[in-house]
Amino acid sequence: MSKGSNTTERSDYSQIFYEMNHTPGWLFPVSTVVQNGEKQETIYGGSSQYQKNIVASLTKGGYYKATNTINETNFILDYKMDWLTEGLSVKGMASFDYNSYDKTLYQATFATYELNNRDDFGNIDAYNRFDADGELAGSKDSYTIYKLYMEAQINYARKFGRHDVTAMVLYNQNDYRYRADLAKRYQGLVGRATYGYDVFVQTAYLWRLRFQLEDALCHIGNDTITVRIDLVFRYVSGHIPCKITQHSAPPFSFL
Repeated sequence: MSKGSNTTERSDYSQIFYEMNHTPGWLFPVSTVVQNGEKQETIYGGSSQYQKNIVASLTKGGYYKATNTINETNFILDYKMDWLTEGLSVKGMASFDYNSYDKTLYQATFATYELNNRDDFGNIDAYNRFDADGELAGSKDSYTIYKLYMEAQINYARKFGRHDVTAMVLYNQNDYRYRADLAKRYQGLVGRATYGYDVFVQTAYLWRLRFQLEDALCHIGNDTITVRIDLVFRYVSGHIPCKITQHSAPPFSFL
């Protein structure tokens, strides 16, 4: 929970310091006690041109009270399935984020006074009044954000001598809701498979040559085929890549 004044305070602007530096010196004192009938009253200096008395804003202009509640939950499950076939595993993840913000703003108007009779400065009749004192009035502003993310993944990775085989299929879904707006859902299905084969060449210059074929697919129609040849020398290494990609629109849908 946080509380503060109704002045505008940001990292690049402070109303408090702005008004302090733009208030003419002849308005001081910014507040004084005068006689108003049978009682004494504190009034705040001002004029028809300068009515934003910063002391009055802080003492009589009101305040705000805000509460921000954040909840972030994440669950991950990783399960190896070597009992079914070696190199097989599944992984699941679910996360839920909740952000609730509630702000109550209390505001009130206030009068400022300009002295026009220096001989009677202790009496309120010696001042010109601008605006009027008002009662505090409250207003509320709140919003809520929900985010639900789910992911399921099947992985396979295994070596057969010089053969190296990997595969992955992943489905993810992201639900987003802001206030009473129409909920949105982002979802995707991707897959990837790679095959590698090591050809060992024992010479004075070349130690190993590796050929790898990779195919990546996803539900939106993107199809990427990558051919990669790795050359590993005694002191340096390098590779020769070749990629073929077909793109389409990004995944997006409403609930």
